[in-house]
Amino acid sequence: MEMMSVSDRLRYLDVNAQWLGAFREDPSIPKGQIRLLRSPTLTQHMWSVEEYNRRNLSFPQDIINAFAGIQKVLEVGFHSDFWHGLPVEHLEQALLWKHTEIFKRRTDSSGHAPFPSWSWAGWIGPIRHSTLYPRGNRHHDEERIRPLLHWYRWNKTTGLVKIPRHWETSRDLKLQLDPEVWLPLHLPADFLIAPSRISDELLLYEKRLYFRAFTARLKMGNLNDEGREGSSAPTSVDILDTNGAWVGLANMSVHVDASSSCEFLIISEAQWVGLHKLDQTYRAECDHYRYFNVLAVAWNENVATLIGIGRIRKEAWADAKAVCRDVVLG
Repeated sequence: MEMMSVSDRLRYLDVNAQWLGAFREDPSIPKGQIRLLRSPTLTQHMWSVEEYNRRNLSFPQDIINAFAGIQKVLEVGFHSDFWHGLPVEHLEQALLWKHTEIFKRRTDSSGHAPFPSWSWAGWIGPIRHSTLYPRGNRHHDEERIRPLLHWYRWNKTTGLVKIPRHWETSRDLKLQLDPEVWLPLHLPADFLIAPSRISDELLLYEKRLYFRAFTARLKMGNLNDEGREGSSAPTSVDILDTNGAWVGLANMSVHVDASSSCEFLIISEAQWVGLHKLDQTYRAECDHYRYFNVLAVAWNENVATLIGIGRIRKEAWADAKAVCRDVVLG
């Protein structure tokens, strides 16, 4: 155990936390369902990042170097390395952070952004992670999301390389990639191979994530109070289907207008936990994966920038004219 001091509090990082690495059967689980358990070190990582990103550094570009000591302890618990402040074994979860107060891009002395938009280190300002773990009598380290994608990064020696994760090598965990979990979407035959439709000039960047995903443009509806015009706080906005019905919620890093639209990328399956707008009908489905976790993006010369995260009902994608494309996330 190693002790870490952040703000006025002390936390202990459990360096012996193990990757559980398999689905666990449980008599309380409805027939045909599976639960995925992972290391509680992920919760410790999220707490550490949320606390650390509140600090004011003399040189903001040194955020990752300043975080290195904490990261070294977390790597032991994860049995995984980090990339721009995110554990590669848990990219689906670690990407689901959102701003809570005024924010801006982190830049160096020349005005360039040293970290990608998808990393918490790329921004200055307090953040919070999306709710991942349940409350009550369920397993404390149980996931409420399930991975769906393969991720790649550029290596100057070997080119485009798949980011290895333990769940992909487990026979049982490969059930995650059953095409039925994508319904109403249908996977193309080449979905799980390396992105191949990326031009050479978009490669050669070690700060970018490369992956193949479904993307669609959906309408946005009512803004929560913090997203009103003139507010400096982040925007929380309803997501609507083609008929104007509520199908999800997004937390945006940029201000948006009601009745505008945004492009979303599917990255994982999700349950309802943490979506307070859901009524009792939806809450009765809390043991089912009825949602997709999504990234809200803006495009600039075929490179996507992360501008928010969200959760959208699966059936909303039936009429959204979703397409499968190779994505470069910078």
